[in-house]
Amino acid sequence: MQGAAPAEPETAYERWALATIQAGQLDEIARQRESAFAVAEWLDGRESDVRRLEAASPELISAVLRADPQALQALLSRRVGEHLPPALAGRAADVIGRQAEEMALYRQLRRGFELPQLMDRLYECYAACKFEKPPRGEVKALEDLLKKADHSLLRLVWAYWSDARKQLPRELKLAGEAEYRRFADSALRLELVEPFDLLVPGRGDAFLDLYLAGGIHDIIGLVEALIKVKETACLTRLVDAVPKLEGGDLDRLAHIVDKQRDVPQSFRRALEEASAASPPEGGIKRILRAVWRR
Repeated sequence: MQGAAPAEPETAYERWALATIQAGQLDEIARQRESAFAVAEWLDGRESDVRRLEAASPELISAVLRADPQALQALLSRRVGEHLPPALAGRAADVIGRQAEEMALYRQLRRGFELPQLMDRLYECYAACKFEKPPRGEVKALEDLLKKADHSLLRLVWAYWSDARKQLPRELKLAGEAEYRRFADSALRLELVEPFDLLVPGRGDAFLDLYLAGGIHDIIGLVEALIKVKETACLTRLVDAVPKLEGGDLDRLAHIVDKQRDVPQSFRRALEEASAASPPEGGIKRILRAVWRR
């Protein structure tokens, strides 16, 4: 008669014991069973012997956690779920579980989580996914969470998903400079929005620090955008780019700048000198265009 199949381990302690037996370390079970049982009971969410739990060696703790990764993830999800709604908790728990090694995660679980820390992890997760819009329920859950606990970076993400043309500029104005720079840098690299949609009052220099790193691709649009948000003082940073322009672009810039009283003199002077130094035929063409405009 064929014997019954051995029962599958059901608890974290049983899984640790099985893994230890399979590794040929029977003496470890005899020596560590009480401490291992305390760690395993804590991992399974049951009341544990705190004294033995605190006395357990890092090596033993890691061995118990490795023997039952599903129990570890379940405990992590429960702890995160104490602070975040279900639609957000799974995502945050996943990124924390992937980033932390066993002992770091164990210590964090023993200390417990705080909401600002979890919101930071949530932002990191969205950034790693290149800010791909999640299901509607998750966006709504994030909106509800932000009504209770503010987080500038997550607010920018929510605004981008909700209305990138109207809501995002409003939130960019309210964000601190560090948060503005972090999100705008990602938005430029990932081409989430049109570059100049990231330009808002008070953030001209911060935007140029990021935008100019990749070179000027549209100086006309950049000048217009800076003027629109009243960041004309930043035009001094574009002075060196003016002499590189051709006649047509010089004409367009001159027309744009002509009616603006607060354009820095250094930019006006660079524009005038570049126009005077342009090839003669360019000057003739500009005269003809000026006549046609009349």
